[in-house]
Amino acid sequence: MAASLTTEASYELSPRWRLIGDAKYIFRVGELWAQVRPELKYNDELYLGLVSSLSKGPGFSSARAGASFSGFSYAVPWMGDVYIAAEVGLEYNITTKNSGAFGALHVGFAY
Repeated sequence: MAASLTTEASYELSPRWRLIGDAKYIFRVGELWAQVRPELKYNDELYLGLVSSLSKGPGFSSARAGASFSGFSYAVPWMGDVYIAAEVGLEYNITTKNSGAFGALHVGFAY
């Protein structure tokens, strides 16, 4: 079993733009992730943005760039509010020099 330490910060650049940064370190595995995401407020709920991240772990280093979509939320009676975000783009493995597509779906809960 591994534990992780995660931090995230958000800064409102203007009423329509925000900048989000986060970092995560996974203990015991020795993996570090860092990400920066500028986002444009498209409407009252939806944010569209660009995502860039770097990661380093035992035997690998990678970089990602792509698009992000966030702000979807749904009230689920027995779960509270469910928040959904997604990322799609390209990943380059610096160690192996291979590249390919990536996708991520993030789900969060608020009670």
